[in-house]
Amino acid sequence: GTVSISSAFFVDLFLNPSMVFSTSIPLEQSSGYAALANLEAGATQVVTITAPLGLADVGVENTVCMMVDSTLTVEESNETNNIACITLPSEPPPLPDLTIGQPELVTTRPLSATAPLSFTVRITNTGTVSISSAFFVDLFLNPSTVFSTSIPLEQSSGYAALANLAAGATQVVTITAPQGLADVGVENMVCMMVDSNLTVEESNETNNIVCFTLASEPPPPPPATPRHLYLPLVVAQP
Repeated sequence: GTVSISSAFFVDLFLNPSMVFSTSIPLEQSSGYAALANLEAGATQVVTITAPLGLADVGVENTVCMMVDSTLTVEESNETNNIACITLPSEPPPLPDLTIGQPELVTTRPLSATAPLSFTVRITNTGTVSISSAFFVDLFLNPSTVFSTSIPLEQSSGYAALANLAAGATQVVTITAPQGLADVGVENMVCMMVDSNLTVEESNETNNIVCFTLASEPPPPPPATPRHLYLPLVVAQP
């Protein structure tokens, strides 16, 4: 407006008010307020208002309203622009978050084709919620299909089960592929996936898979060529 306000007035915060009129909100619904001593014509002032008790439930959408001159003490040229309301999105519920470390080969080299092959891997729950039910970690040797959040279980070469995992805890598991690799003379892709059967709801589903290239075994050395020792022939004189 063109006239300064020289007396104090209030701005109130309302959380999920049950009644909102075009020019007012009943003050008994207020969750917090701030006072302004005055305001010059054309001036702007930023205020911060805190609701000490906050929201009863952050898991749902909440309506937040604010009203300037909430006590209706300032006579204005327009009383219909003193209220603003927004919908505050819900907070996602806290969830566990399983992560998988870099697998380590346990089987001693040299590797043999079609022989059992074992790896260890560290599984960590980096979330804030513990996992109380069993889940699986699978080992995949040369999988043909790897998605960002899953690997088809029919490609699994072995697995291990974990009964539970507390928030922030780490567990090392060992998984063996009983039939091993078809050919150890070439590079092979090895993948592991935690929660491979997708039973744990997590805050991040994109960090459950790790893949690496397992180096090939060098070919065996060629057989040694036998060496012949030639001795001088000594003929005895008669």
